[in-house]
Amino acid sequence: MTDVPATILDPSIEDLELLSQDLDAFVRQSPEKAAIIFDEGLKRRIRRERSDWVTTAKMVHYVKKHELWRYHPAGFSSFFEWAEQPEIAIAASVASDMVAIVEYAPALAEAGIDIYEVIKQAGPSKVRALVPQIREAVREGTVAEQIGPIVAAIDSATYAEVLELTRVRDVRAKFDPEVTCEVLPSGEYRVTMTLDLDELEILARRLSVKRWYDPRGRRIDSPLNVTKRIGEQSTLDVLTGHAPDLLPSAEEE
Repeated sequence: MTDVPATILDPSIEDLELLSQDLDAFVRQSPEKAAIIFDEGLKRRIRRERSDWVTTAKMVHYVKKHELWRYHPAGFSSFFEWAEQPEIAIAASVASDMVAIVEYAPALAEAGIDIYEVIKQAGPSKVRALVPQIREAVREGTVAEQIGPIVAAIDSATYAEVLELTRVRDVRAKFDPEVTCEVLPSGEYRVTMTLDLDELEILARRLSVKRWYDPRGRRIDSPLNVTKRIGEQSTLDVLTGHAPDLLPSAEEE
């Protein structure tokens, strides 16, 4: 007795009639036909899941753009807390990439790249790996030149190969920051430095920075994401304190 119900394969009506009789017996009798049905069924399911991922990304972006999480009666203290609630369970890094992908989609479309179709074909993991490269290309106005060749190769490339293709070129900016160091009473160190956006990107990648906070300890999206918030306030404005309070302080959480 198999533990795979025939309907989960999403077969044609003709194939469903074959499978519903006795799946195990059918596999033993016609393994090649069964292999094709399983293969095609799984591909259909994955295509739907990828399409659902795109829809979810658009919804997450809309919630972030319009700060809808603020009005939820559950009283979420941040966008990321809303995204990570058990019933949604989207990790902060994934939510951030979803927002960035939807934000960059129009610029990519202008260069002839349908990023949503790329996701459906290559999968969200590979496309998420493109976000730093897309951000750089959008900022420099070189989307077609930088992203076009990668997108052309991404479908047949492995995830490791995609990472290699999207490796940020450290030669873009000389990284030689001046660092101010303060020894805290606890014996820990607090370091500060002034960086331009290119240097900040290099630092973030070298240190694999995953969590960003403003001076008041409030969780924010990555300042490297070129996003506009309500009232034309950018994430970078929030980081530098040049915008009204958008998130509660860490003490209020």
